[in-house]
Amino acid sequence: MEIIPVIDILDGKVVHAVKGERNKYRPVKSILTKSPHPLDVAKVFKEKLGLTKLYIADINSILEKGNNFRYIEEIKEKTESSTSFRLWH
Repeated sequence: MEIIPVIDILDGKVVHAVKGERNKYRPVKSILTKSPHPLDVAKVFKEKLGLTKLYIADINSILEKGNNFRYIEEIKEKTESSTSFRLWH
């Protein structure tokens, strides 16, 4: 079995997506990291859990209210090149 974690980014923060009710999305709270910053969450998946793939959903782009490209690029630059962290977005 392969596990591919998902990061939903809204307004520069990883959010807890619930049933597609976007007006209820709030910054993620996790025992793995106290930060809702996309790079911090991605690093946890890679470094602490050893996962090699990551799916990123840019909620702002989906809603046509801007985008989170800078955070996606930051994740690519700081995680992908070092140990083959494949991003899907």
